[in-house]
Amino acid sequence: MHRAEETRGLTGGGVPSLKVEPSSLDFAAVSAPSQSVTVTAVNVEWEVRVSDTASAWLKAEKTDGTTVTVSVTDNGTPEQRTGSFTVVPTNNEDVKAKSVTVVQTGERRGV
Repeated sequence: MHRAEETRGLTGGGVPSLKVEPSSLDFAAVSAPSQSVTVTAVNVEWEVRVSDTASAWLKAEKTDGTTVTVSVTDNGTPEQRTGSFTVVPTNNEDVKAKSVTVVQTGERRGV
């Protein structure tokens, strides 16, 4: 590996890889605080893409080179909803994208 490749702001040397932890998140129906996913990228640049089916209520933003901050809007329905976002390599087609599943409970109505 060339010295220039080691200093491009990517994590370490070695075989390009991408890992996310955790691979799923659970949120309360209302007033749910944001949560974080840690991304470990070795010689891979990446971006975040929220699934079209969840984009109205799920927000996932790359906040630095190792973190995605995830937040949801309140779920005023009694139904649980599930969505996802994907951490996608932008400079290496050989590295597989990693998906994170997001589940938000439904709002409980009066008993």
